[in-house]
Amino acid sequence: MDKFNGIQTDRVTGRLVPTAHKCGMIKTFETGRTPSREVFIGPEGDGSDVTGDGSFERPFATFGKAFPVEPGTAIRLKPGNYGIYLHVVNLHGTESDPIWIGGIPGEARPVFTGGDTAVTIQKGSYIVIHDLEVAGTKEQAHGIHLNEAGDGDDSDAIQHITVRGCYLYNIWNSPIKMAGVNRSFIYDNEFAFDLPGCRNSGTVDQVGCHYNTVAYNYFHDLTGIGVVNKGGSLENDIFGNLFVNAGCAVTVGQSTGVPFFRPHIRFDGEFKNGEWNVREVLPNRDRYEARGIRVYSNIMADCAAGFTVGPSTECYAVNNTVINPTQYVLRILNMDPGDMLKLGNFAKPHGSFITDNVFCYGADLDDPFNTSEDSLESFTFTGNMLYSLGSPGSQPKNIGKFREEDLRTCAFL
Repeated sequence: MDKFNGIQTDRVTGRLVPTAHKCGMIKTFETGRTPSREVFIGPEGDGSDVTGDGSFERPFATFGKAFPVEPGTAIRLKPGNYGIYLHVVNLHGTESDPIWIGGIPGEARPVFTGGDTAVTIQKGSYIVIHDLEVAGTKEQAHGIHLNEAGDGDDSDAIQHITVRGCYLYNIWNSPIKMAGVNRSFIYDNEFAFDLPGCRNSGTVDQVGCHYNTVAYNYFHDLTGIGVVNKGGSLENDIFGNLFVNAGCAVTVGQSTGVPFFRPHIRFDGEFKNGEWNVREVLPNRDRYEARGIRVYSNIMADCAAGFTVGPSTECYAVNNTVINPTQYVLRILNMDPGDMLKLGNFAKPHGSFITDNVFCYGADLDDPFNTSEDSLESFTFTGNMLYSLGSPGSQPKNIGKFREEDLRTCAFL
């Protein structure tokens, strides 16, 4: 067993060994709860919607026969391959009686193979999605899709969702897509491999998500971004993750189109030829792509970049270790703002903190700290340790864009 930052991988297979849940490293609404009822679904050849009764011995064949479910119910999928998919609207457990959807604890994961999005939940609460394997999807499909069914102004529409112990790989679109999801937990999961020509806008892609935790996950062999926070995301925590050979490990702030923010930003415009033309943004709420995002205690090895800070405010990157990035150590950018031009000052990164990180990088990188000078006015870059593998003790030529008084607090090893 190899251990990294609280994550364990099997020394032979290299696969994640989920331990955060078993060891109680994350406390959620699920902690200390057990199901009051179990309903079983079996793979092809085992389950039947005609003769099955939902027991372990006589499982159903589809989700339809298992629904509706009451709070406290666990839907257990027996090991095997599945060509069925779950799409449910308004599924609600309670804080004392969540709903579980997943494999049988201690047994091999059920495997969803090469089809549509395995699990889609639109509006729901107190749900645990666990111990599933999604092995490839069709074009445009996600692995797991959580959203508020377009009701982005309702902060309670979808909340208190946990996704843990899952393995998602060869997914065409974002493996976990989240829109308007609040107070939820994504942990103990493994994400690997992209399909050729895929559209991975973020392996865990959070659009207008608030107060979520993404922790102790293993991201590897991906071309896309590991974790994305955009579209009005607020106070999400990203910590204890291991990123190896991925695109940018974490991105804070992008350039989301105004119509897709959660909560919604009021605007004047028209929908024409398949897209919105935003003429004017109207004042009705604070405007930010990402605010108060905390990225800490992650390991980012052999990735294209450690993290990228785009349009955002009051975010934190603390105690991360970036090792041998292939393109950039970090990026602080005024991205192509598009509609963000209409959002005024929030169209660029400002007021954030990059402190007490370790950056270990090759001397062959032309631009290890890829920054826009006008985006650094209000940044704090202090207490960081920087080590150039090919030229120990040297200072990168472009690091001077940061404030001189901040650089005096950093160590160049």
